[in-house]
Amino acid sequence: MPIKKQLAEVERLQLETELRFLKAQTSPHFLFNTINNIYALTLAKSDQAPAALMKLSALLRYLLYECHEKVSLQKELAALESYADLFRLRYQSPVALSISNQVANKHLLLEPLLLLPLLENAVKHSALGVDDGAYVLMDIRQEAHAIVATVLNSRASQPVASESGGIGLANIRKRLEILYPAAHSLSIHDTELSFSVQVKIPVS
Repeated sequence: MPIKKQLAEVERLQLETELRFLKAQTSPHFLFNTINNIYALTLAKSDQAPAALMKLSALLRYLLYECHEKVSLQKELAALESYADLFRLRYQSPVALSISNQVANKHLLLEPLLLLPLLENAVKHSALGVDDGAYVLMDIRQEAHAIVATVLNSRASQPVASESGGIGLANIRKRLEILYPAAHSLSIHDTELSFSVQVKIPVS
């Protein structure tokens, strides 16, 4: 094999290895937070704990068996709703957490686990269920051959401590750079009262 091809192959394998490592970071972190939610339900002896376990089962199926290659938008949306439902089950009163989907074609393909961390990050820093008036609003729409996801959340009155092993937006940014070089966008708008992230991801 010519040296030029060998170098290209080495670069491809390095990118693939890095991407798999970043994805491996995502799943345990997401599951850790979800399990904490269910643990809170069991401590409160909530009748909703069985429903939460079923939601977790669906998420595990998605994370373990369906995230090894591109997935349909429908599957990623179902995972988003499962996560949101698990969070809502923690509280007796309704929380202002909403996901708006304006994409007609749910069979569009995209890389998995790019939208879930966005929602998780917003929920974590919004103080939903703690601060009055806290909110998280997620909007997903299509623009030509891309999905545009926007997440807007309130800012917690008290800063949220960083967690060991936390992912945050750095992981998402790095994955987008590897998966969609020069074909994506990620923008952040940060104010004293709110925080928003918008990503534009090519779909097929």
